[in-house]
Amino acid sequence: MSELIPEHEPALFGRAGTPRMVGLEMEGNHRVRIFSREASAVRSRTVRFEPFLWLSSEDRIAGWKGECRVERLEGDGAFRGLAFFPDLDALESARSWLQRKSGRRMGAPGSPYLWLRDPVQQYLLWSGETHFLGMGFDRLARMQIDLEVYRTDGFEFPNPRRRGDRITAIAMSDTSGWERLISGRDRDEGEMLREMAAEVRGRDPDVIEGHNIFRFDLPYMEERAKRFGVDLRLGRDGSLPGHGPARFQAGDRVIPYRNYRIHGRHVMDTWFLAQRYMRTHRELRKNGLKDVARHFGVAAPDRTYLPGEKASWYFDHDPDTLFRYAMDDVRETRAISAALSPGCYVQARIFPCRYQDTPLTAETEKIDRLMLREYLARGRSVPEPGTGAPVAEKYAALKVAGVSQRVLRCDVAPLYPAVMLARGLAPGQDRLRVFPGLLRGFRDLWERPGPTADAAPAGDAHRFRSTVRSEVEALADSFLDYLACPEAHFNDFDAAARVTREGEALVRGLTERLEDLRARVVTVDAGGVYFVPPADAVGAGAEEALAAEASSRLPWPIRLPLERYRAMFCVAADSHALLDHEGGLSVSGSGLGPRGLERYRRKWLDEMLLLLLRGRKDEVPALYQGYRDAIGEHRIGLPLLARTETLREPLDDYQMKVKGGRQQPRAGYEAALRSERRHLPGDQVSWYVTGQGAGVRVNENCKHVSEWDPAEPDENLDYYRARLQDLYEKFRPFVAEDQ
Repeated sequence: MSELIPEHEPALFGRAGTPRMVGLEMEGNHRVRIFSREASAVRSRTVRFEPFLWLSSEDRIAGWKGECRVERLEGDGAFRGLAFFPDLDALESARSWLQRKSGRRMGAPGSPYLWLRDPVQQYLLWSGETHFLGMGFDRLARMQIDLEVYRTDGFEFPNPRRRGDRITAIAMSDTSGWERLISGRDRDEGEMLREMAAEVRGRDPDVIEGHNIFRFDLPYMEERAKRFGVDLRLGRDGSLPGHGPARFQAGDRVIPYRNYRIHGRHVMDTWFLAQRYMRTHRELRKNGLKDVARHFGVAAPDRTYLPGEKASWYFDHDPDTLFRYAMDDVRETRAISAALSPGCYVQARIFPCRYQDTPLTAETEKIDRLMLREYLARGRSVPEPGTGAPVAEKYAALKVAGVSQRVLRCDVAPLYPAVMLARGLAPGQDRLRVFPGLLRGFRDLWERPGPTADAAPAGDAHRFRSTVRSEVEALADSFLDYLACPEAHFNDFDAAARVTREGEALVRGLTERLEDLRARVVTVDAGGVYFVPPADAVGAGAEEALAAEASSRLPWPIRLPLERYRAMFCVAADSHALLDHEGGLSVSGSGLGPRGLERYRRKWLDEMLLLLLRGRKDEVPALYQGYRDAIGEHRIGLPLLARTETLREPLDDYQMKVKGGRQQPRAGYEAALRSERRHLPGDQVSWYVTGQGAGVRVNENCKHVSEWDPAEPDENLDYYRARLQDLYEKFRPFVAEDQ
């Protein structure tokens, strides 16, 4: 019998507690292989697993010609039977039969079955196992990989399908301090990839990390391995990586990517981790590797930098500099992961999913898995997702437009979980009241390190704890979203509306109390109240006392964290720019950061905002005129004017769709077609606008940036100046003396 780790809250941490589990995989169609990290190596064992699905009644499966075992579940939920099958083939046969017989897909109202597609998640849900229990973060064997590649002349971005492109260096490192650079100067790509794969198998990491590894490094390696006939055997069983299409939600952006699976290992992409971090840390505005490394202070003083577009030149003329650059990239990836991964590491101790899936899965879906796991463990039926009216957004109000100096932000996000906990709220269909127990567990994790103290590295416990707190706080805040999530099995739209209304009343009361205390409230958004303290509230102590007094009339004691800013500029309740005391600018909301801004307009906007926030609004007209003059004199470089588009389909397919009226013309594709280069799917194409007049049809007047001739520049000056003027006019009222 395996050793078990006692944990604090079974509903939160699962009920099996196998120690130091670092991964698990299906082996065949009815066994699971569990990998555990021992003192000096990884051991594995297999266990029998009966895949399952929920049924709306025990007799739903009657008539299916196959073997299964049905258990009755207690309670009045819609899914009252649990059917176990001898293997995955039988499960799939039964699922298809149920769908054909009922005429309903899973998730449709009245569907007779509920099923998790991923058998690993099924096993984790059924067994109660979670990752990394009884194991510190520094015991996790993490390996980093970074590619440098060659780009064929005439193209802006590398493409692994292009014959002339290639891998020039593979930089590798791991948490033991080992490092290696596989050079493309003395090896062909096939040899490089074979050596890289051999290092992975030999060093046997639990996790493979990279910055944008899902969207660049792994797809590039996979495509080049096919070209050279290399079996990229990275799995612990010697298997090739697999992948499937996936999407990542970043604010209002949906980012497609390939979710790679490597047998027995996890893939962690620090680019996605940075995206998550930026949701709550607005001071980080760019998620490129170098920007994130500088933000966390992990860029070495002697770090090698070189322009990305010059990487091919360096390989041809100065490869040693390119190789130093590659090794610095991989070192920074290791350090960034150490800063951003701990929250996901702790989540993997909690949620029934792979470690690599914790940053890629929506919080509401993860909470739903916890609810399902606990109901399964107690042998209780599961409800269908409820229906209801959309829930109103959290309270937001703009009080003062324009610039305000010396602004404090009072974080009100903790109020909504506090309302749910104080009211002992549980969704109507949560007969076991699992929901409030889970929420209480996450708040406990936020308030004290106890249940996760053994995971923190000895030398960096403070940063580890800070990252974990940030992730746990976001999870606790998501419980309100869960109540209003249409796909959640224990949702409750009425309860979500009640919490939102009570939270709004509390936030309104807080703002009124601040105003009674002579503070000037600037704006309220979903996460905070921004206000200017009275002139006599000077210093951190006085500011904390003011916030404490304002929150003292809340129905229960709660500390609302404060953030301090030198200045703030608002155009809407949730659209504002903040200047911190170190001079850093953070911008949020579509009112100040609309998608589709060319780089020259984004650059002008940032400079304009800094002038406003620093009290130098009288310099804004000159800034605007300076940019207009620079456009007219061709002094703004084409990279700032151009826009970039990724080609998602072959150009021939695009043309057929346009001719058939199934696709509107798109400038990126049109520029690619006119460039007379053989562009491939996956290529990124940068283009600029030509022609005469501000109102030209862009699709008919665009060129690939490679066609621009500095001796005879032909960018459309009227178009670009008009685009800048549109932006300037939007902010002109705030520049006027009587703003």
